[in-house]
Amino acid sequence: MFWRLFFLLLISSPALSQHDPGDLKKSLAYYQEQNIHDSISYYYRLLAYQYLTDQKYDSARYYLKYGFEYSANDPAAFALCLHYMGVLNYNIGNLDSTIYYYNAAYKHYQESQDTTSLVALELNLGIVYKVKGLYEKSLEYLLSASRKLEREGPSANLAACYNTLGTVSSKLGEPHVALAYHAKSIDIKRKIHDGKGLAASFNNLGNVYLNLEQYDSALTNFRRSLELKRLHNDKAAMGATLSNIGEIMVKQGRLEEAKSYFDQSLSVRLSFKDKVGEAGIRARLANIYLMTGDIKAADRELRLSEKVSKDLGLLEQLKSVYEIRVRLYEKTGEYKKALQSSQQLLAVKDSILNKDKAQSLAEMQTRYESMKKEDRIALLEKEGLLQAVELERRQIWIKSLVLAIVLTLIIGVLIYYNLRTVRKNKVHIELLLKELHHRVKNNLQILSSLLSLQSQQLTDDTAIKAVKSSESRINAMALIHRKLYTVDQNRTVDIKEYITELIEYLVYSYGYHERNFRLDLDIRDIHIDVDKAIPLGLILNELISNAFKHAYQNEPNPHLVVNLAYPEMNKLDICIQDNGAGMPAVDERQRKTFGMKIVSTLIKELKGSLNVETQNGTTYHLHIPI
Repeated sequence: MFWRLFFLLLISSPALSQHDPGDLKKSLAYYQEQNIHDSISYYYRLLAYQYLTDQKYDSARYYLKYGFEYSANDPAAFALCLHYMGVLNYNIGNLDSTIYYYNAAYKHYQESQDTTSLVALELNLGIVYKVKGLYEKSLEYLLSASRKLEREGPSANLAACYNTLGTVSSKLGEPHVALAYHAKSIDIKRKIHDGKGLAASFNNLGNVYLNLEQYDSALTNFRRSLELKRLHNDKAAMGATLSNIGEIMVKQGRLEEAKSYFDQSLSVRLSFKDKVGEAGIRARLANIYLMTGDIKAADRELRLSEKVSKDLGLLEQLKSVYEIRVRLYEKTGEYKKALQSSQQLLAVKDSILNKDKAQSLAEMQTRYESMKKEDRIALLEKEGLLQAVELERRQIWIKSLVLAIVLTLIIGVLIYYNLRTVRKNKVHIELLLKELHHRVKNNLQILSSLLSLQSQQLTDDTAIKAVKSSESRINAMALIHRKLYTVDQNRTVDIKEYITELIEYLVYSYGYHERNFRLDLDIRDIHIDVDKAIPLGLILNELISNAFKHAYQNEPNPHLVVNLAYPEMNKLDICIQDNGAGMPAVDERQRKTFGMKIVSTLIKELKGSLNVETQNGTTYHLHIPI
């Protein structure tokens, strides 16, 4: 499916017919004898296209070389050669080179105002960025292409665009949006009788249901896809569907059946030299081997998958490889190697969550707004023409009425398009923000795990305490992001639930439990803004951690009381009291500790105050305006 879908787009853009290479070479030789430059250029491109169709990439590259030479003074022909070179590199797995040639072709098409080829390239670039795992960049090109293709009515390219938008939406955690796009794609492909394209849509629809853990629906769609691919003898596309059926078998614990499907899929990938598919299926086979205890085979498949993924720059696939490798080393007890793989995993995730996402969001918004303005201008021009015709046909006495009706329609259309623009932009922005929260939450969890692994290998008590302190601070922030990602309201946090989870985490992390520790919590059930919740959580983390570190060393019955009151609007009163021996008054030396510096800085940021009592244990009184 990886090669076939992309080549479909190639055919739709330059729209050439199939020819026998021998006949084309005879024609080329004839025009070379006549020294007719334009015809020589044309036949070099036609031969390159034919060899691309036949998957003979070395021959295609040979004729493209001369195609570039003879098309140097013809911008349209030169752009077409760049277009073909992009397709060639895509089919042999050189995705970065594909993007380079496509961007070069894009500039030439812009200069010549070739809108048809521009749309095809936007769609192809959207697919390439999807394969590389750069989903926001993919979304930018796909949305631009879809708006232009929708004006032309149902087509194979519009169906392919909806299909890819559905896949990207699923990857970005929007399954219902994905289902809507796939339904549109299937409807168009049925109308235009595109059997091969329909097979691809059923396969992608199955992937959405697989992510939703609706395995029966997923399996039904995968089998529909496989049946259509066999009917149309589309062997190259069968690899993806076989792999997906195998994934369902894994979810259902049927590992032998899963391995059989994965082996069939790998055979297809290798026979068609599908490097991207090979990387993915080898990682899935490695997971099967790991689950069945064949460590050597799992390591072999992971190495092969990692090499291909690095060569092609497949970030999402590398993430899967390192996740499986961490589990492999943990299973074999090689914790140092597990830590190294965790660090590699974190680096890959950081590469996915980079600063280009914010820039991509801004560019996408600007581009989308511009397209909407173009649509509104075109609509106004059309309404103006209709109005002129009506004015010619009707009598003078109804001119005012017609004008009023037309103006009312225009205002209604403008309001409708404006509301739809705001709604769609809001959906896409919220989608990217959710993805950002998800990535931050995952990175915090990985960092916490790294610190936990590190503390297990340290012997110095001071170093262990420092690492555990850092781990608890990260956990305080990770709790916030976990709650932000699991609820619809992304700006406020249930403070009672948050503080309770934070304190329980600290109790167990310092080795206490219900039998040897008394914990009294009296916390009002209120919601506060995340900008207040994060620093407040860090302050409580430091103060409660101090009690566990210093107050209970000689106390047989440790007791901690935490009260949070809301005595008046926009103000929190928090009391933290332990039953330790009590510490001396906080002097300048204590204020210089890293933890107390954090507390002092965050209290200033919240414009709050802190009072400390040191009789009958230590009591902190914290007053925070909200």
